[in-house]
Parts: sequence; C-alpha cells; structure tokens
Amino acid sequence: MQIEYKLTENDFLTQQLFVASKSKTIRKIRRYNKIELILFIAFMEIILIFFAKYREAIYVLIPSLTVYFLSTPIWQQNYI
Repeated sequence: MQIEYKLTENDFLTQQLFVASKSKTIRKIRRYNKIELILFIAFMEIILIFFAKYREAIYVLIPSLTVYFLSTPIWQQNYI
C-alpha cells in the first residue's frame, strides 16, 4: 500500500505556526514585546501628564489601549 500526498504552502504554514506556538523562545519574545509596548505607553502617558497635558494624555491612552487589547487575543493573554 502506498500513500501519496503533496505538500502545499498551507501545510508548511500550518507546521510553522504550530512550531512557533510551542516554542519557548518565541513565547519569551512575545512576552517581552508586549511588556515593552505597555512600558512605552506608560512612559508616553507620564510625559504628557508631567507637562500638564491631561487631554492629550487621554487622547493617547484610550486608542493605544484599544489597539493593544484588540491586537492580543484573550486566549493568548494566558501565556504572558
């Protein structure tokens, strides 16, 4: 009995995504990038509040938090 199967680009992509999801190194990089983004947003807020520009601080905070939480799915937040 012979089984023939042709690999497609989608098969390679699926395999790469699976390996990336299980890799400890990639998890550390994701965690570091998320923490780095949060610290950058906090730094921007501190600078804006320091210069007494509260309205601009709110204008930066709300969209940045919205983009952050929309870009990181809830099921991935368990891996942080």
